[in-house]
Amino acid sequence: MLANISHEIRTPLNSIIGFSQLISEADTKEEREEYFKIVESNNTRLLGLINQILDLSRIDSGVAEFTEEKINVHDFITELHTNYSTFSHDNIKIVVKENLKEGILYSDRNRIFQILSNFINNSLKFTERGIIEIGAIEYPENFEFYIADTGIGISKEKISTIFERFSKIDSFSTGAGLGLAICKSLTEKLGGTISVNSEQGRGSCFKITLPK
Repeated sequence: MLANISHEIRTPLNSIIGFSQLISEADTKEEREEYFKIVESNNTRLLGLINQILDLSRIDSGVAEFTEEKINVHDFITELHTNYSTFSHDNIKIVVKENLKEGILYSDRNRIFQILSNFINNSLKFTERGIIEIGAIEYPENFEFYIADTGIGISKEKISTIFERFSKIDSFSTGAGLGLAICKSLTEKLGGTISVNSEQGRGSCFKITLPK
């Protein structure tokens, strides 16, 4: 694990150091602006990685905070959709499952939001056109939340390890491969389960099931 962390930190850090030096040596304003954007992008990537590592550390050590509250599932899904509605465009539509019933769940709103946001961000990254659907289904003992997309899908070889730390959908994926591992750890801390159904070239559906 330490080797993976070292590699993931070193990559953006090397870019930050290298392009910071090039900024001072650039001949034109356009070059400086281009190098600055690269440094800024890698700063964001490095900060995101550090936050993910800290998140996992807090969860593993048992110091991560969880706050149970009463959640109106209909209002929660509507709020989540509103937060991402600006990402809809001609090629991708972000929609909510129709006829969503109102229901009450007692859990940690912020953590569920964090998990589903991660799913949506992944869908946006790997879906060029089609639909990203946000939904929730109520069962007698639990709620199932899901994010379904029409993206590139995941190969059968990757499905079995997709929730493991540093696992990536493909070798070209950006990020450290920690997001879904954090989702899995958070879901388990909430007493739930996490799963994915996917077909390469057809899309994926990520789900968490949480007790009421």
